[in-house]
Amino acid sequence: MKYILIVFALIISLTSCEKVIDLELDGIESPLVVIEGHIINKEGFSFVKVSQSIDFYTPEAPPVLSGASISVSDDLGNTQLFLEDSLGTYLPQDVNFKGEVGQVYHLEVKINGQTYTAHAELLPVAAIDSLTSYEVIDEPFKDDGYYVGFYAKEPQDQDNWYVWKVAVNGEYKSDFEDFMYADDEFVAGDINNLELPFTFELGDTILLEQHSITEEVYNYYDQLDDIYYNDGGLFSPPPVNPITNIEGGAVGVFITSAVSSADIIVEE
Repeated sequence: MKYILIVFALIISLTSCEKVIDLELDGIESPLVVIEGHIINKEGFSFVKVSQSIDFYTPEAPPVLSGASISVSDDLGNTQLFLEDSLGTYLPQDVNFKGEVGQVYHLEVKINGQTYTAHAELLPVAAIDSLTSYEVIDEPFKDDGYYVGFYAKEPQDQDNWYVWKVAVNGEYKSDFEDFMYADDEFVAGDINNLELPFTFELGDTILLEQHSITEEVYNYYDQLDDIYYNDGGLFSPPPVNPITNIEGGAVGVFITSAVSSADIIVEE
């Protein structure tokens, strides 16, 4: 399981609980448009954010971009406008909008005379069968405490890529160390008590979400992982932007996800 930094205000929780982490670029001569789009198969969870890139060594947060014209369409001919809800954040005009599994979604963002596009299929996600909690004491390479594992049926007849998100007592874990993603190479069979890599307290209520993502988004996260753990040494390459699935000259990522979830209270 891998852990990465999600950049340019990516909302790890996919809820109102947000952690903003800046997109950082190395030595840019002119700012780039940064687009982060999410289409989720749950009402009230889809959004698009638009901002502007900054130099890697600039400590300030990147400026958001207002006034964009944004639409999302599917292969059935349905189009949803995304309207600016707050500076740089755009929400579906229809509050009941949600993505549908199997549809390919097409994003179009127009701002400052430029048009940027992206497309991605919303893939199905396996259900989480159950969660389990248990105490670990004096085990090598692990902190003492209570851990949570989970079980799920991993489809063997198709390729899958996953992101997992965890909420503790209603608050999503949003540090980059807590972000988990994997592909079929990691979960080659059914998921049998896959352990979350941090401890919990007795009585904690744990919500686990399993999100489907596309291979392009998985590769994007993998490159972010490489960028974040670049040590900046003498022979290390400078930080660069991960390959985006957005066309037209912007950076960022367009994500489509289906979500399954389960919860548990940590007990003795």
